[in-house]
Amino acid sequence: MDDAAFDAMDAHSQRCNHVGRGDKGSNVYVNPVVAITSFLTIWIFVIVCIVQPDHMLRAMNILAFSWIPEVWTWLYIVSQNVWIVVLLYLCFSKLGNLKLGKDDDVPEYSFATWFSMLFSAGVAVGLFYYSVAEPMYYYKSGRWESETRGYGNDNEDSTHALMVTWFHWGLHGWIPYTTIGAIMAMMTYRRGYPMTVRYCLWPLIGEKCYGWIGDVVDTLSVVTTVFGVCTSLGLGAMQVNQGLQRLNHGLYRGTNFEIPNEPKYSTPTCGGTGSTCGPDKESYGIQVNVGTQIAIIIVITAMATTSVVSGVNRGIVNLSRVNFALGMFLCLSVLFLGETYFILDAIVQTFGYYIWYITKIAFQTDAFERLGPKGLGNGGAPDGLGGSDSWLTGWTLFYWGWWISWGPFVGIFLAKISKGRTLRQFIIGTLLIPSVYSFFWFGVFGSEGIRMQRLADGSGLCKVKNATAYCTGLDGQAAKTCGAYAAQFSQADKESLGLGWTPKCVLDPGYHNGFGRCKSFEWTRYVEVGDECVKSTTWVDTPCCKSKKECDATKAPAVRSPRQLVGKPACQNSDSNDPTQMVWGCLTGACKDKVTWDLVNPDSSTKMYNHFAKGQTPCFVPAQDSVVCLSKQGMTDILFDQISSYGPRGFTDLINVIALIALVLYFVTSSDSGSLVVDIISANGHPEPPVWQRILWACTEGATACALLAAGRNLPSSDGSLKALQSASLFTGLPYTFILFWAAQSLYLCCREEAGDLDKDRCAFKLFILDIPDTQYLKRLATSLIAPGFVMGRVIKKVGGWPFSDKPDVAFVVWAVFYQGIYLMAVIFVLCTPALYQWCIIGLVTYLGFATFLAFLRTHVRVTYKIEHGDMLTDLICAVFLPMFTLAQMDIHVEEEEIPAEIEDAKRV
Repeated sequence: MDDAAFDAMDAHSQRCNHVGRGDKGSNVYVNPVVAITSFLTIWIFVIVCIVQPDHMLRAMNILAFSWIPEVWTWLYIVSQNVWIVVLLYLCFSKLGNLKLGKDDDVPEYSFATWFSMLFSAGVAVGLFYYSVAEPMYYYKSGRWESETRGYGNDNEDSTHALMVTWFHWGLHGWIPYTTIGAIMAMMTYRRGYPMTVRYCLWPLIGEKCYGWIGDVVDTLSVVTTVFGVCTSLGLGAMQVNQGLQRLNHGLYRGTNFEIPNEPKYSTPTCGGTGSTCGPDKESYGIQVNVGTQIAIIIVITAMATTSVVSGVNRGIVNLSRVNFALGMFLCLSVLFLGETYFILDAIVQTFGYYIWYITKIAFQTDAFERLGPKGLGNGGAPDGLGGSDSWLTGWTLFYWGWWISWGPFVGIFLAKISKGRTLRQFIIGTLLIPSVYSFFWFGVFGSEGIRMQRLADGSGLCKVKNATAYCTGLDGQAAKTCGAYAAQFSQADKESLGLGWTPKCVLDPGYHNGFGRCKSFEWTRYVEVGDECVKSTTWVDTPCCKSKKECDATKAPAVRSPRQLVGKPACQNSDSNDPTQMVWGCLTGACKDKVTWDLVNPDSSTKMYNHFAKGQTPCFVPAQDSVVCLSKQGMTDILFDQISSYGPRGFTDLINVIALIALVLYFVTSSDSGSLVVDIISANGHPEPPVWQRILWACTEGATACALLAAGRNLPSSDGSLKALQSASLFTGLPYTFILFWAAQSLYLCCREEAGDLDKDRCAFKLFILDIPDTQYLKRLATSLIAPGFVMGRVIKKVGGWPFSDKPDVAFVVWAVFYQGIYLMAVIFVLCTPALYQWCIIGLVTYLGFATFLAFLRTHVRVTYKIEHGDMLTDLICAVFLPMFTLAQMDIHVEEEEIPAEIEDAKRV
């Protein structure tokens, strides 16, 4: 950034609360209100989680999984759809040509580098944590199973599972990033404001961004960012912990190869969450528990701190390039190691289904499902079908809260790296292209995960009772979950349990490792064509027999020689599955004399028929050793189990190590980017805040992630920590939803201003709605609270345009009495609530009627005075939630401002 641009931004920053100088290289520069408030909020939360983990977890669960879903589901769902309409309109209208910067500015980074940075910052560890587990879970969850829905089949369930995953990781997920990033880039690079969220609202509130409203917005942005990033840090720590333990124990297809064969290590994972070691027993190596995960976060935080100190152009850029490349390597490896053509087919098919289904699922609120089971007496489904009342909360609402809580952090980061691009390029590059890449990623991993689960279900692996009793351990110690792996069952056990496949043919050993297609047999025989008998060659499936007894039997009537024929021979054996069967003596016509006994005798070396009358191969084929019942595994295991199915132990260990490295680097990129952005916000948008402040915020993020994990440490499984992490995103994402609504409105107004469709200095109310300029204004507010009808009548008397306005004094009396009467009725009804609760509802409805009239009046005042700031929806929101401020604002304006002459003349006419 050049000195002139820096000085211009610093001039804005100096008008906010600040400590220190904004000079480059300054030792301290911070907004004390934003920094101290957010810092204390976060650290109080951390301390309470550590001191009272059970009570804190309970409080978070009530807030995030009970109150928010019951009250705010509709808002979470509709918000994403509103924002996407705004963004797509801006992208494909003339406003999309606006540049994020001066007209001659060019992009600082190449497209590849730019995309790698934005994608690495935007998706983080969730890309790995949910890559296989989420689609597989939807396939097996019950919510999307055909038997639960009442229609469909397993194939349709598979496509639906992929589509739901795409919905959570596609367009609707990236919207918050693009919305914040676009308005931030516009305000920073076109108008010279500092890069902090408060200035996103400038088109709405103007200079009020410098004051307490701006401090509230930035404080909420810091807290939201920290909790959103910490959700990812916690999930990442859980999966890294699991991956490290698997490598440490040498876990491969249900066997721990690296654990010593000693009695004390018979329960090697007894040090994990919810487990205890018995007498004379010890845990071995790395354990999956909160303590290990906290240690991982500490190490990752240290790495992130090093990166964030290096800045964007060195640390973050290079990390983004490396981890994006590793992610692509992993994704393409799975694509080509797996069923490549099947995966490509599934991606194309799911894309069409996504386009067709998106308008339905985008508005799905589970209104009827959340009535609960029918036994609770709240109107639950009488047939007992459909989804559970908690599904939407645990998945869609969690995702929307998570994406929204990342909005300020990723949005600012995207703005920081996007100078010089057009608004259209920005929206396509941060909304459409990342969505397509996410579709590809989850299409590859999800398709393979679902196929693996279908193999496990089809082979019967998931249904084996007391499966661990069959574990062989191979050349090591059988793992605790060994029963989920087909490799743990001996050949004899697979046959006795029917653990495998029973096709109607012999499988082709040259196709997909001997699975997926029948072996073809080239059959040449005589056929009758018109009056001629000619040789014809076709290819038939090689038959198999169901049991050893059937394999040893002869299944064709052709064994009877000419001397054994008595009367008319049986020309077909209904019990035979031999597609080449033929009985000598049955043919008539041109081929009758050519089909000799040698051609139909199954013992003849020159036979042309009855090739499979004897010695068929058994139909049963044991399940492949690579098959795993993923639905029996934990979320953090599923990705590694899927990768381990693609080859021998040494090879898949290498791929798992690459996956872990990529996971850690995405982990670090999220933490360092989040720390940098939080520091920028708390420093009033200073582009290069002091290094020690970056370190402080990086440590704060790490501590918060540790606290969230610690909140669930007293529960017998990792579900407690997972719930705490999900809760953090849900309850911080809710208030930020309102900020994003205002950001979307600001973006639309800003683009119209920059395009010349709106005047930047257009007329506004004389007083901002939340201003309190003096004590006299307090008296005006008190009057509006006690006698709002009187104030409304006074406004109508001045502006006119309402019934009876031709006689101003009459209009004042009529409307003052009318509105005051409605207002007093609402108050009286509310006061009657102790006698009967329903009166409160009547009072609320009456008040909404009063607020609606007030909104109409505010709209009338805006039109009369040619006030172009605001719209009818804003008028309604102000009237409902800030009625007294709305009245005082109008009262002052009509008292101190004159009606424009052309409006006054029109009224006279």
